[in-house]
Amino acid sequence: MNDVRTQATSIFPTLFLPSEGFFQLPLEDRISMVNMVFGNKIYPSLELRFDRMDYETDHNTKILDLDFIVMVGNYLDFSLLGSSFFGNEDEFIEAKNRSAQWLDGRKEKGIQSFLFQTIGGNTREFFDNGSHEYTNSNIATKRQKLKSILTDSKFLASDLLAYHYCLYSSMERYEHVTEETSYSAWDLCFLQSRFISE
Repeated sequence: MNDVRTQATSIFPTLFLPSEGFFQLPLEDRISMVNMVFGNKIYPSLELRFDRMDYETDHNTKILDLDFIVMVGNYLDFSLLGSSFFGNEDEFIEAKNRSAQWLDGRKEKGIQSFLFQTIGGNTREFFDNGSHEYTNSNIATKRQKLKSILTDSKFLASDLLAYHYCLYSSMERYEHVTEETSYSAWDLCFLQSRFISE
């Protein structure tokens, strides 16, 4: 593994695991580290995929998909809506519980209704880079559409992300969609090869 990959893998847990390193990282340092590793990449999601795989291999561990969705969702909320990053484990657990609620069919009705009214119910246009059908619109257009539907709503971008993941993970033969979810969301955080917050 070359020095750049080694450095990216060593930074990965600080940026993406719910730990003291993540919770205590100053905002300026976080953005600087994100841009150092992921900036100037054609597909930041590809870099993230490799970093996660390398970390899991090196540490003989598996990061739970929902945990990873929640962490990437925290970046997406910051990038699109200016929300804060988790400051402690309690905030992470609260966000994880909020995300996990979409696994309960009785609780998904509100977000389902919201999505049908705003975008016809289709979250794949935002969170499925793996499908050619949903890669036609560019990142700036997707960001603008997400921001416009979330403004004045009770939902966060991370809610849509988690709902999308929970919805497709409950269906047979949609593994390819759930595998793309967090990486597609990560690409939405970048414009002109830089992590952005508007």
